[in-house]
Amino acid sequence: MDSNEVDEVTRRISVLVEAVRSDVRTIAEGQAALSGNVERLAGKVDGIDQRLDRIEVRLDASEHRLDASEHRFDAFEHRFDAFERRFDAFEKKVAAEFEETRAMIKLSYTELDRRLATLESGYSELRERIERLEESHS
Repeated sequence: MDSNEVDEVTRRISVLVEAVRSDVRTIAEGQAALSGNVERLAGKVDGIDQRLDRIEVRLDASEHRLDASEHRFDAFEHRFDAFERRFDAFEKKVAAEFEETRAMIKLSYTELDRRLATLESGYSELRERIERLEESHS
């Protein structure tokens, strides 16, 4: 190979090397841009992670409050059931006593009616006797 050919090959190799260097620079610039984008996304993901952590803490607190409310509601329900049983028993007792009182009133009414009839009869007899006595004295 003569020197012209060597120069030509050297020049072509230089051109190829320069092209490769340019491609490497382009790739490096793209890599840097991608790295920046990845860092920004990582920052956003970290922010979202923090927000999710705060939301999770709030949800845990809400769940604890809900559990406490559920326990209080269960206790209230048991107390209400006990009250309802007591009220039902009281209602039955009052109904039984009402029926007993009604029966006693009926019995008393019958007795009073009989006594009144006796008194009215006695009054009528006394009145007739008084009238006869007054007629005989007149």
